[in-house]
Amino acid sequence: MLCAQHAINNLLQAPYLTADALGQIARSLDDAEAAELDPEAAAALHKDSPNYDDTGFFSLAVIEQALQAFSLSLVRWQSPDMAAARQQPESVEPSGVVGFAGRGLTVGAGSVAGSWTASS
Repeated sequence: MLCAQHAINNLLQAPYLTADALGQIARSLDDAEAAELDPEAAAALHKDSPNYDDTGFFSLAVIEQALQAFSLSLVRWQSPDMAAARQQPESVEPSGVVGFAGRGLTVGAGSVAGSWTASS
């Protein structure tokens, strides 16, 4: 599937991230999380990662860390930082990665508010 990879690359307008690069980020997150757990729980974490799987799924934590490498941030729609945008969404020209029903979509506004493009 690799929707996160395609969504981020669409957002960046170039093929910067590979599945291997996102997998490395996911494994790094797994290692950091496992270091905080007892050995049995750590082994279970490595067996069944919450950060990626064989279908190409990558967690929001992976996406967030990948975006940080490009000085971008992941801002949740319900966060206080987005209060103004929620009140007047038509006046905002965001670009971002949006999750919808388990798939990642790249959503970017054109120069005219309300002009949206989407692809997976």
